Amino acid sequence: MSDQEMKPAEGIETPVKNPEVNLTDSNTTSDAPEATEIKVEEKEGNKEENKSNVQDAVQDAPQNGADDTLNAKDEETTGATEVEDELEKIRKERAAKKWPSVKNLPRDMMKVNRSGCPDREKSDPSVLPESDDPKAIRWQVEFYFSDSNLPKDKFLWAKTEGSKNKPVPLSLISSFSRMRRFKPYSAIVEALKTSQRLIVEGAEGEETVRRKEPCVPSKDVERQIEERTTYIKGFGEETKTSQFDIEEFLFQYGEVNAVRLRRDDQAQDRVFKGSVFVEWADLSTAWKFETLQPQPRWKDHPLMIMPKFIYDRQSEEEERHKRFKGHHGQRGKPGRGAHQSGGDWKERRENDQKNGFNDRRGRRDHRGRGRGRGNNRGQGGDRAQDRNGEEQPDSRNSGRPQIHTSKASQKLLAEDAKRDAEAQANGKRARDDDDGADSPPTKKVDAKEEVVA
Repeated sequence: MSDQEMKPAEGIETPVKNPEVNLTDSNTTSDAPEATEIKVEEKEGNKEENKSNVQDAVQDAPQNGADDTLNAKDEETTGATEVEDELEKIRKERAAKKWPSVKNLPRDMMKVNRSGCPDREKSDPSVLPESDDPKAIRWQVEFYFSDSNLPKDKFLWAKTEGSKNKPVPLSLISSFSRMRRFKPYSAIVEALKTSQRLIVEGAEGEETVRRKEPCVPSKDVERQIEERTTYIKGFGEETKTSQFDIEEFLFQYGEVNAVRLRRDDQAQDRVFKGSVFVEWADLSTAWKFETLQPQPRWKDHPLMIMPKFIYDRQSEEEERHKRFKGHHGQRGKPGRGAHQSGGDWKERRENDQKNGFNDRRGRRDHRGRGRGRGNNRGQGGDRAQDRNGEEQPDSRNSGRPQIHTSKASQKLLAEDAKRDAEAQANGKRARDDDDGADSPPTKKVDAKEEVVA
């Protein structure tokens, strides 16, 4: 082959089968096939290794997930145990703390005049301004459906059918007296949609509301409510805004579930007692408020603050003391009506009024305590009739002196009278010595009438 045949023609590019080999020197070119094979083997080895790692990861995933779940449960259990230990510590401290006595009210504390007050008014929500505050709307509606209110609210309990948790029209809820100030209606809907305890459902304008969890009353729920409730006294006379002013006052100390004004149920107009029961969100919040120093003041006046169960205990002791004092009177003497089972002075007064204030001592036989009292009320005074129901003459007004004899002597006299009657019937006169020597001598009765000068 000539050189011309070996050279390519000018201007014509000859395709290169292996550019890398042409661009490298001879040594590199000779080793290229081996390097390529090594790289392919490395890639295949890496693929197998990655595949194995993926398979191991997939196999370990359930185990790792199970471990994470167990760890989460352990952490949750540990956290719950710590919280319960903290609550138990609070319970012991509350029970051991020296609380004020309900009989010793603080000086300068605002009080209520039970006899009456010209400035006294009942709380009236209509005096409040209109509002669209979502926080206030949620708080009010959540109170209506709360564990502490719903079971006691006969109307709402019937609407929800108790633990069946039936939805209630939101238009009905918005018509309640404390809800009428919240406007517009759309503001109520939007506020409740963000509630953590309630669910709003239904088409626009036909919304309903219900609890997320049904209300199931139980002793444990009641115990928790009582445990996180505080008694506060010293709010003075009631005004139209008392309920709302006290709520706003307490909101600054923690989350509040309910504020209940205490009223005198025995009074005709149910007078406000000047004290409230506050249900806090939890026991820790209640304890924090009860031990706050310096203590909260109402309109720059001191307050009496204690847990509700402490107040209930002191009230029961005070009531027992009053009943004991009413039963035994002063200095251990039996008081008026102590023999009666009720011991309630109001009940005794009503009975006295019905009886025209007669028989004040409540004795059924209409007898007094002494002897010889008028109107046949002395000892045996009601015996003006014999056992056969026949009325006997009253010998005390006959003018003749009377000699009281024993039952034995009366029996002997009766026997003597019987013998005298028999002797007269036989035409004989009874002898005084017929009774025999063993018979005791009878007492003689002077039957002579007094001679009037």
